[in-house]
Amino acid sequence: MIGYFNASNSRIANGTSNQNHLVKGEDMIWLETIKPQQLQEVFGEGISGFADDGKGYGDTEWYFETSGSRQVWGIGWRYGRTRLRGSGFASECQSTEQGAAAFINWLQHRLEKYTIISRENV
Repeated sequence: MIGYFNASNSRIANGTSNQNHLVKGEDMIWLETIKPQQLQEVFGEGISGFADDGKGYGDTEWYFETSGSRQVWGIGWRYGRTRLRGSGFASECQSTEQGAAAFINWLQHRLEKYTIISRENV
């Protein structure tokens, strides 16, 4: 199983690109429902967007490094639409639908687990 570690260093976002083309079916439907507030509650402060760039990247983004490799997966927004972001796949040949699905599955479980724990503490 691949582990993911929250990457709070803004340099980790350099070189990432939109990977939405790898996301299929139910995963894309779920991905489009994520809001920055949800990620902030679970993972803390993300990396600030580029509010003044005029290219739609004003929202905070969250990036995660994979254990044992230099792959990066992230969640960001452009013009308010959720995007799966990623980099570091060339050496690992992991920029695949399976890699995207594994990250989204991990993210879903983390967000759902936090929501359940939060509700139990109310």
